[in-house]
Amino acid sequence: MKILKSRSFQSLKTWILCFAISGSFLAHPATASTLIISGKKNVIIANQSFSNPNGDCVQVTNSSNIQFNNVNIGPCKGNGILVSNSKTLTIVNSTIHNTTANGIALGSSSKINIHDNNFSTNQAGVYVVRSTSVKVDFNNFLNPQGPIPRGQFVQFNGVTGPDNEINCNIGENILGQGNPIDSINIYKSYGTASSPIKVVGNKIKGGGPNKSGGGIMLGDNGGGYITADSNIVVNPGQYGIAVANGTYITMSNNKVFGVMQPFTNVGMYVWSVKPELGPCANISVIDNQVDYTNKLGNKNNFWNGKNCGPILMSGNDFKTPLSASIIDNPIPACAR
Repeated sequence: MKILKSRSFQSLKTWILCFAISGSFLAHPATASTLIISGKKNVIIANQSFSNPNGDCVQVTNSSNIQFNNVNIGPCKGNGILVSNSKTLTIVNSTIHNTTANGIALGSSSKINIHDNNFSTNQAGVYVVRSTSVKVDFNNFLNPQGPIPRGQFVQFNGVTGPDNEINCNIGENILGQGNPIDSINIYKSYGTASSPIKVVGNKIKGGGPNKSGGGIMLGDNGGGYITADSNIVVNPGQYGIAVANGTYITMSNNKVFGVMQPFTNVGMYVWSVKPELGPCANISVIDNQVDYTNKLGNKNNFWNGKNCGPILMSGNDFKTPLSASIIDNPIPACAR
């Protein structure tokens, strides 16, 4: 039997045995240090708890075929799980809470599946940088703490290629209990014509008081081939769903509702915030329902900044009243 010992663990109070797919065991004591998985293949970490008052709880580097299943992570004075230069990694049925940095931070990695987890009180829930084939599905998020530039349930930053998605997640920002910005943010990220980045079937409740934050931000500082479909957004902050730049971006079949609050502005908009960063074109707004009240008490359901070229507008309903109860509507795309 092969025993792999972490160089980061020093105390021998409690041993955690994690069965590896290859048939060996990965042994780590449960201490206030970072669990490091470096240069490994075929490892399962299951039914364990990790916390660290001094830094990241878990780091995965240059590894492949790694799985975390039913793991409790936190508190951590750093990231819950930090992943870099790795591939084929799954994080499932786990709880990641009370992290000073992100719940999960990914960099330069591929074929990542993050699903059916619970996140709470993280700087941001899932933060992904320069990666591809990343799926963040069926997770629950509560009260990201920020501050800016973090504060999201999920952010893609420089994510590219096919098979990237943020689908069927449920997130809530309770006013005064966090410091959210955009609940979902797609920043300088590009899907492909045949496989756009998908933001589908997410439920977002609550936001503010940040006067620029909101629900779902697409094309932030550029990007392309992105689709936001069948999301339900209720009282998310300054805006509901928006395109801030980029090309070949679609907002379709979404429902957005917002009551008057001191920071509310507009339910849905298309506007190239920084035209100098690149073109904003080929934007489609189709079959959405929006009922949004701004801070002055006026309906402000949709705004066109008129610098993204002709917008394909079809089948939208900006007149029928909605209510916060739409958050309880089932989403067929998320049926299991």
